[in-house]
Amino acid sequence: MRFFRKKNEPVDLATLIAEKETREGKTRPVAWRPLFVIGSITVLFIFVFSCGTFLFFIVAPDTPDDRPFVPQPQNADEYIFRGIDFADQGDLQRALADFTAAVELKPGLDRAYYNRGVTYNKLKRYVEAVQDFNITLDLRKTHEGALINRAFAYTLLGQDTEAEADVIRAIELGVDEEELRARIEGARLSLDLP
Repeated sequence: MRFFRKKNEPVDLATLIAEKETREGKTRPVAWRPLFVIGSITVLFIFVFSCGTFLFFIVAPDTPDDRPFVPQPQNADEYIFRGIDFADQGDLQRALADFTAAVELKPGLDRAYYNRGVTYNKLKRYVEAVQDFNITLDLRKTHEGALINRAFAYTLLGQDTEAEADVIRAIELGVDEEELRARIEGARLSLDLP
């Protein structure tokens, strides 16, 4: 590096020493600059954080399933609501577990037995469904849904006399007879399919 200066220009001693050290390949100490240091630390932090995040996702243990986290219910009603959500999503085993937990927490809750009975019907566990619908009807004599679903379960179990008794009671409560009989007949016909 060559320094150009006007002739007869006064030069201070520090400048002469710096020029000599530069020609000899010696380095000068860099003056401390706060913005340079803060910027360097920031870049280093971002780099380390990025690497750490990357490593976390690589090394993190795999979850046993891809189901989203669902908070733990605090009472029977919350178990019923969560069970209904599971049933709507097609996760009948988890729905059944939630309805059973609701029954254990609050044995006199007809909705818990009714929803569990509907889930048993969907799982083709008709005997258990009939038991839950019986309990539902013991707790609430005019539960139309329990009567209708118990009639379906009786039909699918081949117990036509009991199914007809439930159909008659449901009609007395105001259920549309034509629609109900058509649905029961559809259930009866499904038994004949191979």
